[in-house]
Amino acid sequence: MARLCIVADEWLLNDLRGDNQQKAQQDAYRLLIQLREKCDGLAVLHDSPWEKKAYRLTEIQEPVRGLGRLLYRDILRNWQKCLLLYPNEVNPLPSEYAARIPRKDHYLVQTYLAAHADVLTTSDGTLAEALRTVAGINVVMRDEFLREYLAEGPA
Repeated sequence: MARLCIVADEWLLNDLRGDNQQKAQQDAYRLLIQLREKCDGLAVLHDSPWEKKAYRLTEIQEPVRGLGRLLYRDILRNWQKCLLLYPNEVNPLPSEYAARIPRKDHYLVQTYLAAHADVLTTSDGTLAEALRTVAGINVVMRDEFLREYLAEGPA
């Protein structure tokens, strides 16, 4: 797969949809372009809430539809840019993780662990705090991740 394997929570999709103002939408677009240009990629669990929401972006009117198509065509359908895991490829969370992590986010952590991802990026402070108490999970908040990743530029 890619050099840097990223699990992003739904902030990426919300930003692409325009939920968090135009600058966030522009940053999400720039992230997709850099992912396309670099040897990096996303890890996604098939049929997860994240994947379903990603595909729904292609059904919204422009400019969101174009961003959704970019995500779908250039990242999610490209095996070099997306590690698509199927439910039978992920394990249940160990009980010490499951007890600390909000249930709605279990699939993100399962994806991270199964993909041997490098980073899980989130805008959810509660999730980030929970993950910081779990050994072996590199969690980075959305703003910090984008600041660092977009500053690097294409490699």
